[in-house]
Amino acid sequence: MRINTDKIIKSEQFQKATSKAREYIKNPQKINKLLKDAGDKTRKLAKSKKEPVMDMLEQINILFRMLKAYYRKEYTKIPTEAIVAIIAAIVYFVSPIDFLPDFIPGFGFFDDVAVIGVVLKTIKREIEDFLLWEGKWSFHYTYSKEDDDKTEK
Repeated sequence: MRINTDKIIKSEQFQKATSKAREYIKNPQKINKLLKDAGDKTRKLAKSKKEPVMDMLEQINILFRMLKAYYRKEYTKIPTEAIVAIIAAIVYFVSPIDFLPDFIPGFGFFDDVAVIGVVLKTIKREIEDFLLWEGKWSFHYTYSKEDDDKTEK
């Protein structure tokens, strides 16, 4: 089955997700709730352990981490429109009633994957910068001077 991503992105459901994203961007409590709901859904999907599902979950997890880092003010070099796109993709992902409703066996998540893919492609540069920052940040905090002192003794 070939998914027409253009139709999905132009769909009423995705336009509603984008409108919600513009509201959510101003409200960290809504973002926290959205991330909690999305985390719940990803945990349910992860139980399937199917490779395409696991690949999609790995990709959406990048969006979760970017959004969390942005709202914690740890990484703020993300343009507002990229944040709106991330939030819209997550809102769409969480919504059970979208272009292809999630309750349709075997097909309900195709549109979610398509939306996530479009957003990943659209903000590719921002994702690359974030992953680079995330790697440096993790390395910087993983190997501190205190760790060096402990190994010298």
